[in-house]
Amino acid sequence: MLDPEVPPLPLGVRRRHSRYLRVRARIGVRVESLGRLKTAVIGVGEMGRNHVRIYNELEGTELVSICDTDAVRGGRISRIYKVPCFESAEKMLSSVEIDAVSVAVPTARHFEMASLAIENGVDVLVEKPIDLSVERARTLVKKAKNRGVSLMVGHVERFNPAVMKMKEMIAELGDPTIAAATRAGPLPNRVRDVSALVDLGVHDIDVLRYALGSEVDRLYCECGRVIHKDQSDYGKILLSFKNGVVASVDINWLTPIKIRRLVVQGLKAMFEVDYIPQDLYKYDVSYVQEFSDFSDILLGMTEGEMRKILVKKEEPLKIELDLFVKSLAEGKEPPVTGEDGIKAVQIALLAEESGRDHQVKKL
Repeated sequence: MLDPEVPPLPLGVRRRHSRYLRVRARIGVRVESLGRLKTAVIGVGEMGRNHVRIYNELEGTELVSICDTDAVRGGRISRIYKVPCFESAEKMLSSVEIDAVSVAVPTARHFEMASLAIENGVDVLVEKPIDLSVERARTLVKKAKNRGVSLMVGHVERFNPAVMKMKEMIAELGDPTIAAATRAGPLPNRVRDVSALVDLGVHDIDVLRYALGSEVDRLYCECGRVIHKDQSDYGKILLSFKNGVVASVDINWLTPIKIRRLVVQGLKAMFEVDYIPQDLYKYDVSYVQEFSDFSDILLGMTEGEMRKILVKKEEPLKIELDLFVKSLAEGKEPPVTGEDGIKAVQIALLAEESGRDHQVKKL
């Protein structure tokens, strides 16, 4: 039952859906009774069109508009989903009633587009990396806080079901010790304005922070340029975490096949994640108690039992957007905050700096 003391929204006033829901949720009003979240997407290229598709599919959302500077591309998506397309984000935000928007434009325009949405009182999910400047990213977070809107950063690999399952089981590792991430493949056509260290590296940096529940203390990186003249297209980053874990992140745009793997080792077990098929393996550590021959003395342990963990296969982006929408409806902090986005890009940029001057960087 609706609380009679809560007034309805005045006619003619734009509905600030997420903030309205937060107030209603706090006083016990059922969210389902308040209608679907009106969503839009700015930038409908390779990534943005998937946001469009998923907002159109989710039960709790209604796709109401899209925006793209490419009229042909925007027009094609507009016809498929039967929603208006604008070439100007400013015009779309002032013309259409929108509660939440995804920003999926090139990284160099993240700040501009996300700021526009925030200034219009619209909750925002901005694709990773949040920005190429830590200072601009901090400004964006501050703007969202001052305006009272939610800001989430699209670190989609957190929502790979294998990663989520590993996080759920992370205590089974015992004390974590070392980790290794590999993210390699051919140069993607969509990337033009960031290096491999930033475009790829932020994924594994964020997943490691999330999985380990710890912050990076210091780092060192070696990187180089083969295809790009201005951007690093390969790099090896060594991260030292405050909880004692040492992690390596190996990234490049030079490998002819896509590789997306993560290994996290603990004193009791080891997890291996293969992102693409969403596979998770657990290896138990088995120490040798009595040495029977010279090989045992050298090894100190034997191969432990390996088992494949049951993981329900789902689309990571759909999980991410669904949790974003639910966080708005429930008045909760988004699963990946602006601060999370800042830390990931700060570490990636420091890695680039380390690769140039060959110095250890302290956070």
